[in-house]
Amino acid sequence: MDSAVVIEPGGGERLGTHIRVKLERPELSVNEVAVGPDFVGTGPHYHEHHVDAFYVLEGELEILCGTETLRAGAGASVAVPPGIVHGFTSSEAHERTRYLNLHAPDSGFIEYIRRRTRGEDAEWDSIDVEEPRGPGDREVTEPDSGERLEHAVRTITVRAAQPQLCFLEFEARRGFGPIDPHEHDGIDSFYVLDGDLGLWANGAEQRFELGSFVAALPHVEHGILRVEEPVRFLNFHAPDDGFAAFIRGD
Repeated sequence: MDSAVVIEPGGGERLGTHIRVKLERPELSVNEVAVGPDFVGTGPHYHEHHVDAFYVLEGELEILCGTETLRAGAGASVAVPPGIVHGFTSSEAHERTRYLNLHAPDSGFIEYIRRRTRGEDAEWDSIDVEEPRGPGDREVTEPDSGERLEHAVRTITVRAAQPQLCFLEFEARRGFGPIDPHEHDGIDSFYVLDGDLGLWANGAEQRFELGSFVAALPHVEHGILRVEEPVRFLNFHAPDDGFAAFIRGD
């Protein structure tokens, strides 16, 4: 594929009653999930090879990491490294919880959900355990907290920096950009949280509204247009390939 993946707000492949697939690639999968207060989620388990990350858009998730349970409300993110026991469920205090779930690399997750939706057995990079255990290593960022890299025309929050995934939040103000068309060996993707994001994608200048998802696949040219009105968006690089260090100026 020599073009960017563009998913409009509310779009994507529907799996079951609550999952919309935004991206399925070996390097990264991204889902937008909407559930009610009776959502059970998953019990204690761990992944051997990939990062499992969450960003809460609305409502609240209860996320187990090791033996500790965290409450992640809207604007919070949690990234769980390989080998760490975790699980999650929605909070009964909210009528609706909506969140992004990322797996980097995908490790067969989307196909697992697809087959389970059809009632078929499937295996992937996930190992269940009987009870919570072990260390609770994870990267947790609450709204307006975390590692914030301030500049006159933008603030970048580093939400996760692991070999498999660089997870950033941009608050871009008037005068940010442009970032000229370029390409990466991995995936560079965007989810718009607020405002309109201007991108160079698929050979043209385009604007993307709240809830849009865009992924520049490996070696696909893309760029960011000059910002005239404030915009806030998430940015996922998979794998990291030194991008977090570049952003930090290391």
